[in-house]
Amino acid sequence: MTLGGLSIQILQPLKGKHYPVNTEIPIEFTITLDCGCPTCFKNPNFNVELLLFTPQGEKKSLDLTFNPKMATFNSKITSTQKGEYQIVIRAIQLESGRAGEKGTSFFVG
Repeated sequence: MTLGGLSIQILQPLKGKHYPVNTEIPIEFTITLDCGCPTCFKNPNFNVELLLFTPQGEKKSLDLTFNPKMATFNSKITSTQKGEYQIVIRAIQLESGRAGEKGTSFFVG
């Protein structure tokens, strides 16, 4: 039997989007099974991590909130440096070992 992975869809920010400095930038994404079925997010069953890489090379872990009505994860940052930012999302379903990772980049300035 082959287990699929987890599929991460980044809704915001869009890849390559430009934002002004000192703007609050929303981060929003969903996670489904590779087959497209929604997952059931119970804290003990999943580990979801959101990392931000700044233009100066700093790596920060961001806090997440989960909206059960929309089945989305949310966070936000305030951009203070000009340049390219990257986010990386990693998720693992602890019981099954299913995992997924996705990233995107956007610009400030």
